[in-house]
Amino acid sequence: MLVYRPARALIVADLVHNVGRPPGRWAALYTRMMGFYDRVALSRMIRWASFPDRAGARDSLDRLLALPFDRLVVGHGAPLAAGAHEAVAAAYAWLPAVER
Repeated sequence: MLVYRPARALIVADLVHNVGRPPGRWAALYTRMMGFYDRVALSRMIRWASFPDRAGARDSLDRLLALPFDRLVVGHGAPLAAGAHEAVAAAYAWLPAVER
């Protein structure tokens, strides 16, 4: 993950996907099952397998969301020219806030 400040862009690999509406029934079925059909989201498989420390993950996400970015370049799918900050926040709405 990288925030390129001059372009206000967040560049990620697997933090989120943005594959849209893939053609073909199997691809559409897979993306629906994984939770990222036609929206910026994280794969359910990664959510289930990769977050044993949810408080730490939320803390890292909050630090990311404190950075200035409007654009999103993803490793899986189409880039977003605007609205990236809100899209990433919505993609991680499932991750509970950290009690301080």
